[in-house]
Amino acid sequence: MRLVAYARVSTEHQSEGGHSLGDQEAKLRSYCDLYGHELVTLISVQESAKSLKRKGLNEALDLIRSGQADGIVITKLDRLTRSMRDFQHLLDKIFSNPSINAGLHSVGDMLDTSSASGRLVLNVMMSFAQFEREAISERTKAALQHKQKTNEGKKLYGHAPFGWSWVYANEDERRLEPVELEQKALVAMIRLRSLGETYQAIADKLAAEGVLTKTGKPRWYPQTIKSALNSKEAIQLAERLK
Repeated sequence: MRLVAYARVSTEHQSEGGHSLGDQEAKLRSYCDLYGHELVTLISVQESAKSLKRKGLNEALDLIRSGQADGIVITKLDRLTRSMRDFQHLLDKIFSNPSINAGLHSVGDMLDTSSASGRLVLNVMMSFAQFEREAISERTKAALQHKQKTNEGKKLYGHAPFGWSWVYANEDERRLEPVELEQKALVAMIRLRSLGETYQAIADKLAAEGVLTKTGKPRWYPQTIKSALNSKEAIQLAERLK
C-alpha cells in the first residue's frame, strides 16, 4: 500500500516514552520497510490533538482523498486523535468510507483497518479508551464535589461578600453579619456609582482615603469595585438606600 506517515507531538517537550518526533519517524519508516508499503511522504509536526482542524493531519488526509495515498500510518492511536467522537468521524468519512477505502495503520497497536476485523478491533479499543477517560472524569468530579461539601467534617462555603462576614452557629449553620467599616465603604461605593462615577474613579477615591479591601490591601481595582457592588447583598442594600 501507498502510505502517508503522520508523526505528531503536542509540545516540543514531549520526548519521553518513545513519543518524540525522531522516535516516531524511525518507527514509521521501519514499519513501511518491514511490510513492504510505499512511503509516499512523512509528515512530522507539532500540533495539538484537541480537534481535527490541524494543518499536518489535513495534509495527510488530503493525500488520501486525492488518491495519492492508500492510507495513513501512525505510531499510536493517540497520535491521530484522543477523542472518540473525532475518531468515529474519521472512520465514517475516511477509513470506512467505501468511496475512499483508506487504511489506518497503527504500529504500536498492531492494527490495520484495511480489513473488517481490524476496524472492529479498533472500535473496541477506542470505546474502552473513551470509557476510561469518562470514568476518570466522573471520579474527579465526585472527588471535587465531596471536597466542596466537607473538609475534615466541616462545611465549606464561599467568601463572604464585601461588607459582610460569615458567622457560624455550628459547623453546619452560618449567617452573614455586617462589617461596620466595610459597610460604610460599600455605602460610599453605592452613592458614588449612583452619581455616575466610574469603577476606576471609585477605586481611586477609596485608595486615597485609605480604605482597605476585603483582603486588607490598600489598592483597589475597577473589577474589585464591580464585584462588590454586584453581590446579591450589595444590590439589596442599594435598594434599601433609594
